[in-house]
Amino acid sequence: MARDLTLWFVMHVLAPRKEIIDIPGYLATTFSGKGKGIYLREVLFPESLFVNIENYFAEENKLKEVYFAAKLFGYKHGLISHLPTLKNGRKEFEIGYKMFNKYVSTIFARRLDLEIDYSTETFHYTGDNFIICRKNGIGVIFTGGMAGLVSYYLSKNAEAKHVYCQGRGDKLCEWISKPLSNDTSLFEKISVSPDYIKINKNSITAKRAEYLSLKDAINGRLFFYKEGTLSYKNERHIIWEANIFYFLDRYCNAKLLFESAYNAGMGIARKNNWSLELFRLYLSLAGVGLPFFAENNKKVYVYLKGYPWTELAKDSTFAIWRGFISGCLSAILDRRVMFNAYSSSFGREGVFEVVFKEQ
Repeated sequence: MARDLTLWFVMHVLAPRKEIIDIPGYLATTFSGKGKGIYLREVLFPESLFVNIENYFAEENKLKEVYFAAKLFGYKHGLISHLPTLKNGRKEFEIGYKMFNKYVSTIFARRLDLEIDYSTETFHYTGDNFIICRKNGIGVIFTGGMAGLVSYYLSKNAEAKHVYCQGRGDKLCEWISKPLSNDTSLFEKISVSPDYIKINKNSITAKRAEYLSLKDAINGRLFFYKEGTLSYKNERHIIWEANIFYFLDRYCNAKLLFESAYNAGMGIARKNNWSLELFRLYLSLAGVGLPFFAENNKKVYVYLKGYPWTELAKDSTFAIWRGFISGCLSAILDRRVMFNAYSSSFGREGVFEVVFKEQ
């Protein structure tokens, strides 16, 4: 099973270059269950980052915020990926969701199965070795995303419940999702900007020898892929479309996002004993643009050239990546680094750029 999954990933995703992983500072996918051309900007990040976010929000009894943000993201992901819905007909829909679930299994889990009761429109997912929840028994980010995706599939407003979880001691993870109403007003403002592909393609910068791509890291055996798991020094990593960060940023408590990400950054930097150079290389293969570090009056700032852009960028505080990079640099520089100031703009040739600064 695991060997078949790895082979499928290589033949259907990596070999035909459905995953663009050979450009420093940049990750994208053109994979779609419908076979229609798409171009999604992606980001790679450690599993512990989202584990921390869920844990912090659980402690403050604010998981509903995370679920809601993830639900909107799940709907947007279906839309932006051009996944078939039941309105396309049952045959086309089943071909599409089965292909998509196979793709999800190559990064997010060892296995993801789906059974559908069409008479009640109930979706029953079963997963093995799933991201995030295997560590904390919560998994609300994926559960919310599932609710949004099922809403998209059915053109209704669905909810999802994580009924069994390996992180809580169960044999497998299981989710149940079904529609609560036909009212889809929640999703009315979710759309796909015609600028999304153009701006993110503009963010491709020339390959530079001083930076690493994810492909470089895999070929150099810094990252390993096996059985649906992408890992770096025993730290599992996730590749996800960049909108997930923007939705969490818009609908969740910014202070908790920053603090949880800061803690995760401190942890991974200390665990791996990163130098500033190693951290720069890590960021370049994570797909958040080409990183540049500078210091002025003993204040550090980070410039990310080619940061992933979506329609939500205009009002974003970039809390998660500001917090994560602040935490990493605090561990590396052995002093507290807090990027409380930030800005974003379009540079030369339409490249989206983000700057984080100490005040």
